[in-house]
Amino acid sequence: MDETDLKKFSALMKLEPFQRGMRELAPAVWITALRKVQNPERANLDILAHDANFKTLKVSPVFYLSDAAMEAYLEQYNLPNEWDYFDPAKADDKRECGLHAAWGGKALEVEASKR
Repeated sequence: MDETDLKKFSALMKLEPFQRGMRELAPAVWITALRKVQNPERANLDILAHDANFKTLKVSPVFYLSDAAMEAYLEQYNLPNEWDYFDPAKADDKRECGLHAAWGGKALEVEASKR
C-alpha cells in the first residue's frame, strides 16, 4: 500500500469516525497518549497544543515518558499497549495516521468532496 492509499484508508477508517464523534460531542479538551518519542512529527508537539483539525485543546499528559517508563506504567496498571495491535495506517514507525497531523483535516475534505 503506498502513501496515498494509506492516507485514504486512514481518512475513511479512522479520521471520519473520529471527526464525527468530535463534532457530535464537541469537547473543549481532548486527552491523548501522544509521546514525543513515537515519531518525528510528534517530537514537534508538546503536552498542551491547539488542535486545528478538531478545534480543541489537546492534552498529552504522558508526552515526555520514554518507552521504558510507558511500559512500566502500563504494566503497573494492567493496561493494554498500542504495540499489541496492528494499525495499517501506521505500518512504519515514522508514519502518522492523521489524527494528530495537519494533513488529517485536509484528507477528510478531499474524501468528502469525492462523494
